[in-house]
Amino acid sequence: MHDEGATLHTIGWPLKSDTYGGSFLYHNENNQVAVGFVIGLDYRNPHLSPFEEFQRFKNHPAIRPIFEGGTRVSYGARAISEGGLQSIPKLTFPGGLLVGDTAGFLNVPKIKGTHTSMKSAMLAAEAVFELLPVEYDEENPGPALEASGYPEMLKNSWLWQELHKVRNIRPGFQKGLWLGLFNAALESYLLRGKAPWTMGHHADHEQIGHKDDYPKIDYPRPDGVGRRPAGAPAVARRQRADCAEPREIRCPRAALLPGRSIRNRRARGPARATDKRPELRPLQDLRYQGSEPEHPLDRA
Repeated sequence: MHDEGATLHTIGWPLKSDTYGGSFLYHNENNQVAVGFVIGLDYRNPHLSPFEEFQRFKNHPAIRPIFEGGTRVSYGARAISEGGLQSIPKLTFPGGLLVGDTAGFLNVPKIKGTHTSMKSAMLAAEAVFELLPVEYDEENPGPALEASGYPEMLKNSWLWQELHKVRNIRPGFQKGLWLGLFNAALESYLLRGKAPWTMGHHADHEQIGHKDDYPKIDYPRPDGVGRRPAGAPAVARRQRADCAEPREIRCPRAALLPGRSIRNRRARGPARATDKRPELRPLQDLRYQGSEPEHPLDRA
């Protein structure tokens, strides 16, 4: 079943038509594959489990044979900045700037962002280089610290043009799969990104409903082959950490951030939320109380 170099992208199944999402599957060298399932965080049914939907996808008759008899090498999860052009924040601040996925430069329809990350980093370097001759003024340090020319460089590059061309495709799926596909075809093949309008996004956390208004989803039980238990990824993740390194902050379990469970308290679904209010601790209790760790550069 392995076909080195083959690429598969899907949209929809096993998700319902009111939920945005899809998969990618890449046949790599050494008889390995990279597979993933992406689900938009604006789904409405609070009983939906992204992990379980991924398990269902892997059991499709055309997908399961690819993994049968194989060994899992690594496992992980991450969030994708899929807002596109409409969600790009202020990109510069004194002493720094945003590049790549941090700034939201992902081309969502293509699920590609490495090329835009590289381009934004190149432009960032040019913008910072222009600051080197600027003299530092203690009374007005801003011009010497903030690469204010960086955003304009981006807008004059092919990166901005590429994101502008696909800006309306992801928002089109807010009305469901079929209208989203129609809009994507219209934008891609007829208008070619030159539509005289720009669609906006809705707030993801406001879309989820109450658990009593949606049916529970009957996910198949794990079989250890195509379906794995929800706790399995925690064992499979390859994390490397230096346990001897002093931690910068100490965050007790009870010290929850305010607003952390707003989505969960309303839905009572995605994360087994409780009705207890978060217990806030004074800031000084969260700071590292040990001695200041020696920095490697201090020994140079």
